[in-house]
Amino acid sequence: SSHLGSSHVGSSSFKGGVPEVVVRTHRWRQALHRPNKMPKWDLDDLEEDEEFAHISAEQQEHLTRLVTPTAELQRCDAPAPDCWDAAPSDPTAVVFLDVDWVLHAIDAKEEALLATPQLEQLRRVVEACGARIVLSSTWQLTAGSSRKVIDALASVSIPPPIGATPDLALDCEENSCRAQEILTWLEYNADIVDGGVDGGRWVVIDDIPLDRWLPSEHTVITDSHYGLTSKLADEAISVLNHRSH
Repeated sequence: SSHLGSSHVGSSSFKGGVPEVVVRTHRWRQALHRPNKMPKWDLDDLEEDEEFAHISAEQQEHLTRLVTPTAELQRCDAPAPDCWDAAPSDPTAVVFLDVDWVLHAIDAKEEALLATPQLEQLRRVVEACGARIVLSSTWQLTAGSSRKVIDALASVSIPPPIGATPDLALDCEENSCRAQEILTWLEYNADIVDGGVDGGRWVVIDDIPLDRWLPSEHTVITDSHYGLTSKLADEAISVLNHRSH
């Protein structure tokens, strides 16, 4: 079986064990912090200008988030419906979960979103592999939609996600952005994944053909007209139960 560090999938190449898309993300972050790339300001003038002289801790934190995207897990001090679950103490299998056209079909009416048949198939994957979920869907972007996903998972006894992929908001096509967000989460949280990133137990379930940017042996692509089927759930279980060496 192919390893993450040696595969060449679609249009993405791999350099030194790190996917090229992550290398590009590193370069983007590094460029923001290179002093010789920053504008040449007269610091004395800035210090004397009250408009620029002071910045609050909250403003500084916001600026840091803008220029330093991370995949840090969101946690809460006490259980709450709109919080992610705590990360497991031991490495675990990880499912990167999309929602639209995975947990319901493309033609589903609003009352049929987050449908029980697809949720039951997801539960089979989670129970068969002892997997935990990381939300990679745009449903993670608001507290309200995240809460709906958490409640739907709970309805079939699936634990809350342990986190979500970062919203990098890079200048890229939407589909490749999702792949970059998944790879960035893996980069920052490799110790959480059983077996690590290279050949470890992680799978992406999505209707987008992310195997253009991610290793095909780690992707399960759904048909938007059906979502997660029994056959695809079996495929995800096979991915998670097989570790490359």
